[in-house]
Amino acid sequence: MNLSGSRNRIARGSSVIGGSPKWALFFLSAVDSYPSIRKAETTYIDEQRAQELERSYPRLQFFDRVYLAQMQRLKLTKIYSNDRAFDRAKGIKRIFA
Repeated sequence: MNLSGSRNRIARGSSVIGGSPKWALFFLSAVDSYPSIRKAETTYIDEQRAQELERSYPRLQFFDRVYLAQMQRLKLTKIYSNDRAFDRAKGIKRIFA
């Protein structure tokens, strides 16, 4: 696992992924290695919209609704996920490989 150079790009609270800072660094390094992956910041407005989406999508967890809000804001229509709850999201196609 080559993590050199990734430490400067990770935000505070490094134990968010897999409970391990090394795993988080590995994950972020892997994501950074794909230039075609579009990265977007979560905004406060995304989180507010996620609360509103609970009425329409009560089976989606809060963070999944945040992803849905981001997708709506960025006009994205496809999500790579194994969460079948996204199958009910209007205008979203779930892709699972």
